[in-house]
Parts: sequence; C-alpha cells; structure tokens
Amino acid sequence: MHPRTYTQTLTYTRVGAIADQVQHLLRISGAGRAQIDRILQGMRCTPPDIAAVGVFCLDGHRERVLEIVLAVDWEAHAQYVQTDPNLTSNRPGWDLEDDLLIGPEAYLAGDRLSKFLRQADSIGEEVRTAHWVQFTPRVLADAELHRRLCALHGLEEGTDLPAWRGGEPREQAPRQFEDLPELSLTQRHAARRQ
Repeated sequence: MHPRTYTQTLTYTRVGAIADQVQHLLRISGAGRAQIDRILQGMRCTPPDIAAVGVFCLDGHRERVLEIVLAVDWEAHAQYVQTDPNLTSNRPGWDLEDDLLIGPEAYLAGDRLSKFLRQADSIGEEVRTAHWVQFTPRVLADAELHRRLCALHGLEEGTDLPAWRGGEPREQAPRQFEDLPELSLTQRHAARRQ
C-alpha cells in the first residue's frame, strides 16, 4: 500500500490577505478582539476608511521605543484586484497561523515585536503596547465622518502620538510586500537608550 499525501490550498481575497497582516500584528500587540474587528471593518468596507495601522511600544516613561506600520495604497489595490483578485495559501514564505494567512514580511515584523516584548519582560522593563490608525483622505476631508469614525474606534481627534525616546527614531525604508505590493511595512525604533 502506498501512503497518500493530501494538501490543501486556501484562496483569499486581496483585502482579506491585507486584513490578516494587520490582525496578526494587532494580536501580538495585545489589542482586544473588539478593537481589531472595528479596524478590520474600516479596511474591508467599500470604499475603505483606514489607510494605515501602526502598532507601537512605550517604555516606562511613556515614550515610543518601537513602531511597526502597515500602510495600504488603496488605489493600487483597486488595480491589482482587476488583474489578480486572489491569493492562495501555497505561496512561498506564507504561513497559515491561527486561521490567518501571514506573509513573510508581517511574520518577521511580528516576530520582532514578540521578541522585543519578551526581552523587556525578562529584564523587568516596563513596556506597554498601543496602536493608531490613519484614515483615508476621503474620511479626513469629511469632518462629520471623521468624528463619527474616531468615536467608533475610541480615538480622540487631533491627539498626538507619544514622543520617541531619545529624539527622532531610526527608520527602515518602507518595504512593499512581495505578493501584496499595495501593502507596505515600515519599522521604526528609538535611536538610543537612556
């Protein structure tokens, strides 16, 4: 008798794959299920409300020490959907993890965030995580819609993000996802420790 091998390939919409990358990083940061669902709803609606999501870590002095940003070019996305509307789970470097299809770029960024949090915990450094969203230009141009969406996401209009520890951060140039080029990832970290 010959052993049988079975494989399974799942198909995802492009917006579903984008949402999975965002959800992956938000889960690692400890964001709550309701927060994540609201953000994903703002990315999946037509037209989308959210253009970027940032996850960041604050030290004990409430200064940013690490930030990971996922930004979507929705105009490019609309063009890609016309020619290549779906992604499959059998792409090289992509992993299925807890019902999410994770691209290698988000996987590595999530791993970096996890390691940073574990390291801080192991040395007793107080670190907490938070996130932000950037609305699309359409939302920002409509004051009433912007207010309504800020309330929905529990955001205060016009609030500034916490300052960086040590001044301006070091930033890696935005990196496009190889299989989702409308999605880019940027990582920033504090320039020096104090």
